[in-house]
Amino acid sequence: MSTYRAPLRDMQFVLRELAGIDEIAKLPGYEDTTDVLDAILDEASTFATEVLSPLNQSGDKEGCTWHDGGEVTTPKGFKEAYHQFAQAGWIGLPVPAEYGGLAVDSMSFDVRAGEILGIAGVQGNGQTELCEALMGLRPSTGSVLLAGADIAGASTRERLRAGIGYVPEDRQEDGLVGAFPVAENLVLDVYDQPPYARGIAMNPDAVRKAAVRLVDEYDVRTRSVLTPAGTLSGGNQQKVVVARELSRPNKLLLASQPTRGLDVGSIEFVHSQIVKARDQGVAVIIVSSELDEIYALSDRIAVMYEGKIVGMRAPDVPEQELGLLMIGAGDAGSDGQPDSGTRPHSPDADEILEMPGTLADQPAPRPEEPTSD
Repeated sequence: MSTYRAPLRDMQFVLRELAGIDEIAKLPGYEDTTDVLDAILDEASTFATEVLSPLNQSGDKEGCTWHDGGEVTTPKGFKEAYHQFAQAGWIGLPVPAEYGGLAVDSMSFDVRAGEILGIAGVQGNGQTELCEALMGLRPSTGSVLLAGADIAGASTRERLRAGIGYVPEDRQEDGLVGAFPVAENLVLDVYDQPPYARGIAMNPDAVRKAAVRLVDEYDVRTRSVLTPAGTLSGGNQQKVVVARELSRPNKLLLASQPTRGLDVGSIEFVHSQIVKARDQGVAVIIVSSELDEIYALSDRIAVMYEGKIVGMRAPDVPEQELGLLMIGAGDAGSDGQPDSGTRPHSPDADEILEMPGTLADQPAPRPEEPTSD
């Protein structure tokens, strides 16, 4: 396989160079592994068939500047198309667990602009740690690529400024400052930027004006934008978080358990806003332990088990197959081949009964009526 390493790296380099992306993907320790080579080949192949071919058919050309200053000709719209294609991606992201070992073990996946990737799994299999690592809230190694640029070394604030919207798992602990008014919670990401700040001082009028608009737009039920956010209902607190994260330009939306503890009306509203962001070209990652939510939103479904992606499936995958993957009993990987890094697992009786489509979901048989001779 090493024979193909240089050409494959060259293909990735050419794509990113022509698109004007300065930061080439760093793959420390992964250069000779087949999964990374396959990922690079898939990137080039998919881009050629899904993006480059339609652009070529138009016949229009434009010039691009090569790294040495030379000019090359590419199909018109190439640069913009590739930036959208490579909107976000992650390669080899190990995340240490709090008590030793790895909570996320060398995970690699990508999500494109205008796509929702749903990450399913039983809670406690590394989903929380993955989200925190992607946001810079937890140390990790490997590469985190956003629109082709590696932001693995960036702070949480820098990631937010780079275009990541984050709806955290715990809205009260990580998403809001309960004692602050609704208005200030709505600008937590941008409080120090115009028009919300003048130098080192906040601009209260601009903050209130924006808050009134967002409260109306996102249907936040509150008596006033000056009401402390901690006094709102759970659904309205979540609407504040969603409004804040979606009201600024994003390249990626990362939403962890976005509707946990919400009523039906609030769930439908949050889902509609996530789909709206997807339709506007935002790359979206949804992490949820609720299968109904995964099925309702996802364009692709990834399954996490013991810190690894053990399967990548289409959104019409049968529930029982997804359930087996979630407990480590199914095959691992979208190619149907087992993942040698994931320990085989045989479900016990309780897990089998909890699987979708098993006897637990069937009505109990009616007792036979006695017959008389």
